[in-house]
Amino acid sequence: MEAVVSTTRVRWQAVGINGRVHGKQWYQRRVHGECFVYFQLRNSIFRKMNSTIRQNYHEDCEAMINKQINTEFYASYVYLSMSSYFNRSEQALHGFAKFFLERSENERTRGVNLMEYQAKRGGKVVLLEIAKPNRLEWGTAMDAMIAALDLEKTVNKNLLDLQKTCEQKEDAHLGDYIPSEFLDEQVEGIKAIGDMITQMKRVGDGLGLHIMDKELEG
Repeated sequence: MEAVVSTTRVRWQAVGINGRVHGKQWYQRRVHGECFVYFQLRNSIFRKMNSTIRQNYHEDCEAMINKQINTEFYASYVYLSMSSYFNRSEQALHGFAKFFLERSENERTRGVNLMEYQAKRGGKVVLLEIAKPNRLEWGTAMDAMIAALDLEKTVNKNLLDLQKTCEQKEDAHLGDYIPSEFLDEQVEGIKAIGDMITQMKRVGDGLGLHIMDKELEG
């Protein structure tokens, strides 16, 4: 039999997407000095062991990482929509389609990297609902590129909020990880899209845009 040292019934709350709060009951028991958590869901009990590697990893940082995972996957979803749009026969800008597909794959990779980081720190990945893109038609290549710039700025702002949180919680490792692995790349990405917008304005539509598309196609 398990030697139960203490049993405490409490209320567990997790914040979901858009700030909705979902409450679930759980029971915590200490067995031979180790802490186990029993989650109750529809009259079923699931036992979950607390991470033994977790150290100086605040719950706020863990939640912000999960939020950033969702943001990266959302950005990937938007870029995938753009890529599909420019691959359509009535657009036939295959270079731009390739560019946005590469951006989509990059954002997805970043999301997966954050999931791996969450595991390394002893956190738990909570996959949230991914919102669909707010539009299906992306207009001209210029329209899509401007939308991409706005998207990158939103991703960057969320990363800055995450950085601010880890500094407030004095998490040195996360405070080093985000700038080196994400913020530097984010700044470079914003600059690259900004440069492309300037070049597109310079060459205009028609032949200039056609040449840019062929350069992007490689």
